[in-house]
Amino acid sequence: MDKNKVLSHCPTGAAWQKLKAPERQRVATVMIEFVLGQIEQEGREPDAWESGELLLALGAVLSGFYALACTCVAKSLTPVKDRGEHDQAVSVTLEALKNALAQAMSATPSDVAIHTEPNLGI
Repeated sequence: MDKNKVLSHCPTGAAWQKLKAPERQRVATVMIEFVLGQIEQEGREPDAWESGELLLALGAVLSGFYALACTCVAKSLTPVKDRGEHDQAVSVTLEALKNALAQAMSATPSDVAIHTEPNLGI
């Protein structure tokens, strides 16, 4: 999966700071949607590492922590050789993640963490 293509959906710095909560929510959900689409195009289910990070991203969206969501999406793209020991913690189907994404996309935006920005340098 092309990490740079995924991360190009997320503004950083001043551009991120200018976004309002609904725009940040949209950025985060578009990034998640893009990753799920790529996994689906590859004809596979997400592995445990990807599942775990994408679940964290979805939870962050639902909690209004959009920068954290973007950071978790970026972390989901970590190459297998660079992953830590906890990569077998959880495994969720692509369909379950897509259903959770639909809920996150329809959630009312929140500005809980409006002053944070994503850490995409993973």
